[in-house]
Amino acid sequence: MKKIHNSRFKKLLTNITQGCLLQGHIVDATGEITATEEVNQLLRVSHQALINAGDHLTFMGNHYAASSYSKEPLDVIYRLIPLPDQVEWKVQQVFQKDPVTGLNRPIDGVVPPVQVLWCKKKTEGFKGSVGKNKDESICYWLVDTVSVGDLLDGQTVKRVVREQDLYKVEMV
Repeated sequence: MKKIHNSRFKKLLTNITQGCLLQGHIVDATGEITATEEVNQLLRVSHQALINAGDHLTFMGNHYAASSYSKEPLDVIYRLIPLPDQVEWKVQQVFQKDPVTGLNRPIDGVVPPVQVLWCKKKTEGFKGSVGKNKDESICYWLVDTVSVGDLLDGQTVKRVVREQDLYKVEMV
């Protein structure tokens, strides 16, 4: 029987995106700062492990996003970006593929389902000038794909940008 994982990979994580388990070794980063402006842990796995950048992982009840870090001769290293928050996601419009044209067409009268997504909420600053003391601008870091016009916690998505294998979602 072929041994796939090295004995040094002692942590067992769940890859929710691919629906499987994987073994790895978690190490603390030494000053590695990501786009979310904080130091994150690193996950070392073998090349045969079923994991891709942007996958949603769980370990000991905590949710993480896997972000590319480096490839070595024997291993692949990913950043583990924590996803501590949840947000309600609702698609603004439901589409169905037209069998004749092959294009998506909107379906009227269908209420789209509400899903709960794991994310990281981050305050970006102020929308207006500092002197006017307007509301803070909140963005979400997600591993799931959302579209402009969708609703997150009742607010409309204004812009979606892919950074470090995650989706940064800005609200109106």
